[in-house]
Amino acid sequence: MGYDWGAFTGISLEKDHDSKRIIEELHKIPEVTECYYITGNYTLYLKIIAKDHEHMRQLLYEKIDSIAGIAKTETIIELGCAFRRNIVL
Repeated sequence: MGYDWGAFTGISLEKDHDSKRIIEELHKIPEVTECYYITGNYTLYLKIIAKDHEHMRQLLYEKIDSIAGIAKTETIIELGCAFRRNIVL
C-alpha cells in the first residue's frame, strides 16, 4: 500500500469538554486509523500511518496540530510490531 510509517501520538486538549468536536475533526483524517480516550498526561491517543517522513510531518503539523483546541501533541515513531494478537477465550 505504500504506507510504511506508523506513529502513536498523545494529544492534550485545551479543554476536555471539546473532545467530541476534536474527535470529529480527527476522524476526517484517513491516516488516523485509531483514536483512544486514555488517562494520564494525554486525553487522546492516536495511531497514525503515513507514506514517508514528509507525509507524517504534514499530517502532524499541518492537519492535526491545526485543529483548534489541541494544546499539545507528542509523537512516537513505530519501528515495527513485535507481535499482535486477539484474546483467545
